[in-house]
Amino acid sequence: MVNTPEARPCIERATVATSIDEVLRNGDDAAFMLELTAAFLAGVILSPVIRPMLRPLFVEAIKAGLVFSEEVKRVSAQVKEEVEDAAAEVAHERAAKAAADAARPEAAAPGATSPSSSAG
Repeated sequence: MVNTPEARPCIERATVATSIDEVLRNGDDAAFMLELTAAFLAGVILSPVIRPMLRPLFVEAIKAGLVFSEEVKRVSAQVKEEVEDAAAEVAHERAAKAAADAARPEAAAPGATSPSSSAG
């Protein structure tokens, strides 16, 4: 196998799979299955005891997520309002400049002479 950064996850997975295969092939499968069963049964037996202890942590995590979400919405609403205000200000300035340019006919036509300069 090639040992490149792209191939490393494949190598790691192959190593884990090889380790499990070796455990099962070496006759240690009974011990492995016994440990796996014990871990499963411990989880099933201790679940009613641990669940009430973990529930407050779970509720606090959900609460923190909701508070964070509300704060993100509030900040994004403020940013949106500021961007809209800036866009409106720019649009107003552009309209004022266009109106000022339209009021000055000599500025609109490059090379045009003013009536006062042609009289002299």
